[in-house]
Amino acid sequence: MEGYNIELIESKKFENLDFDAWRMNTLILDLQRQLLILGCTNYIQFISITGLKLEQLKSISIEENDMINQIKQYDHLLFVITMNSYIYIYDLDNILIKPIKLQGLYEKIADCSIWSIDVCQQYLAVGSNSHIISLWSKKLLGFDKPDHKYWEDREIRLKFNKQDLMRSDIEFPIRYSIQNHKHNIPCVSFSPCCQYLASGSIDGGLRIYLVENGTQLYSIIFSEWVWCISWILLNEYTKTTSIFELDQLPQYNIVAGFKDSIKICQVINKEFKVIDNNFYQNRSSFGQRFQRLSYLQDLNLLLAFPQHDRQFCLMELYNLDRIFKDQDIIIKLTQENLISADIQQIQGSYDAVIAVLTWQKYIKLYRIKV
Repeated sequence: MEGYNIELIESKKFENLDFDAWRMNTLILDLQRQLLILGCTNYIQFISITGLKLEQLKSISIEENDMINQIKQYDHLLFVITMNSYIYIYDLDNILIKPIKLQGLYEKIADCSIWSIDVCQQYLAVGSNSHIISLWSKKLLGFDKPDHKYWEDREIRLKFNKQDLMRSDIEFPIRYSIQNHKHNIPCVSFSPCCQYLASGSIDGGLRIYLVENGTQLYSIIFSEWVWCISWILLNEYTKTTSIFELDQLPQYNIVAGFKDSIKICQVINKEFKVIDNNFYQNRSSFGQRFQRLSYLQDLNLLLAFPQHDRQFCLMELYNLDRIFKDQDIIIKLTQENLISADIQQIQGSYDAVIAVLTWQKYIKLYRIKV
C-alpha cells in the first residue's frame, strides 16, 4: 500500500489470560484512556498501553456461571453481552461503580444467549440465539448525561411494546423486538446517522430496518452465513439531496463479511443489491470467518479480520459512487492464530494503531504511518 508503513511496535505474551478462541469481537482498543479491554470467559481484563507498552491491570468479574460473548465501547460506556442473556453496562471513567445490568431473556425461549451488539446515540441493539433483535432506548437510561443514581446494581426485566418506545413517563429502558431472522444473529450494526439498523444471520439474511419502529426496509438472502457488517458513507459528490428520509440509504455502502469473502451491497433505485460480489477473497487456508470489518473514514482504510487466521488485511478504499479497492496489504503473523483485533486512529494525526489478540495469548500492537 504505497504511502503507508506498518510497523510492529509491541508484542507480549500473557499466560494467565483465559478465553475461548471461538468467541468474536472480545478486544477493544481505547487510545484516549490508553487501555486495551479484553472479554475473557467470565471477567473483563484491562491492559495499560501507556507509551504503547503493555502492562496487565486489575480485572472485573461478572457472574461465575456466565460467559462473555462480545464487548462493545461507546464513548465512556463499556457494554458486555453474555451467554445468560445479560447486558452489563460499565462507566469506563468510573469503573468501580457497579454496572447497569439488563436482562435480555424472552419467555418460552430456551436459548436467548446474546451474540451481537451495537450502540448509537439513542439506542442499543442486540442479536441473540433466540433469532430476535432487541432494541433498547438508551436515552431513558440516562446514558447521555450519566448520573450515579443510575449506576446501581439492578436487573431490569420490564418488557414494552413498540407503542411504549416514545413514552416519556417510563423510568426504565424501553425495549422492542424485531423477529425476521430464522437463525442466530452474529452481527447488528447501526448506520452512522442512527436511522437504520442492519443485521446479518446464520440463515444467510442481510436485512435493513428503520430504527424508530423496527420496520424491515430491505433484505438480501445469501447462500452462506453473514458474520459481520460495516457501513461506509459515500462522499459529498454522491450524497442525495432528496428530502425523503428513506432516500438517505443510497448514501451508504454496506460491506458484509462471510466465511472467506467480503461483498459490497447498496440500495440503488429502491432495490437492495450486491454491487461487488468479490470485493475481497481470503485465500488463506486458516481463516474460519470474517468476524470484524473496521472502517476508518478519515484514512479510507478498512481492517478485514478473519478469525483463527495467521494474517489479516488492510484495504484502502475510495468513497465514490461505489467502492473500489485500490490495493491491499496482508499483515502476517508467525505461527499464531488471530482471535480478536481492533483499530483506532491516533487523534490529531493520520496514523492509526492496531491491537491484536492471538490464540497463543500474545497481544501485538501495530502502528500504521502515512
